[in-house]
Amino acid sequence: MGKRYGTTYRNERVFSFSDSTASLMWNRACDKADVGIKDKRTNRRIHHIHSLRKFFRTKIGLDLDVTYALMGHAEYLDDCYLRLEEEGEIAAAYLEAMPNVSVYGVENQG
Repeated sequence: MGKRYGTTYRNERVFSFSDSTASLMWNRACDKADVGIKDKRTNRRIHHIHSLRKFFRTKIGLDLDVTYALMGHAEYLDDCYLRLEEEGEIAAAYLEAMPNVSVYGVENQG
């Protein structure tokens, strides 16, 4: 966990908002798009926030080790065997692949 500043934490997150805020944003977007459907049996949303993780893993188009690292997955031997390149190289790879997973982006219609 990052250093505590007031009621928030400063850490190395890509996005500086909480999980619950991300879930709220996703649910509102689904509702606005008329896909905020709930399963009648479970009363849970069909398109839930975890769907974004599955979408990311499937569509990002990067090496699996880099993809798993970006997702926060770690296997017990990763510290011993996994040597990801410098942080800047990983960030550059993500920036290049980011259009593959953009949800709130605008497509170039030109």
